[in-house]
Amino acid sequence: MANGKEIHFRAEDEYISMLDFLVTQEETDAITANRIALNKTQIIKQAIKDYYIKRTDKKTSNAFSESIQITLESVLEDYFNKNNAMITGKLKLLQDFVKEINIKELLMLKVLMYSASAEKHLDSVQTAVDNNMKFEEIITEKVKQIMGGNEK
Repeated sequence: MANGKEIHFRAEDEYISMLDFLVTQEETDAITANRIALNKTQIIKQAIKDYYIKRTDKKTSNAFSESIQITLESVLEDYFNKNNAMITGKLKLLQDFVKEINIKELLMLKVLMYSASAEKHLDSVQTAVDNNMKFEEIITEKVKQIMGGNEK
């Protein structure tokens, strides 16, 4: 701010070291975030502003900070609700997919067990392997029927 008043204050070395650390940290963060770093004055102003908001919220429930809090809660609640809905939907799809695979495997096992007597007729097994069989399509259709016709 060009028209701000200048103030001076004394601080112990401990606080000067803290401020220097914050300036260094701010410069590092600004480089990674591709923005301009805050200087000492801006850091002190931000600290005063944060402390002011903290103090006034406890005593007077500052309307400005209250509106910020309501806005943030609204945005975050909407965000989390959308994410929960998306995750729940994807989980349901995954559960249905796993259930479908389990049913397919069970039906294939039933077919294999039923046809196990084919070991006595090896030439029939060879013919079945050589032919393009459509048993998987039949099983897929049956699984869809069992699961209520949901198509994946």
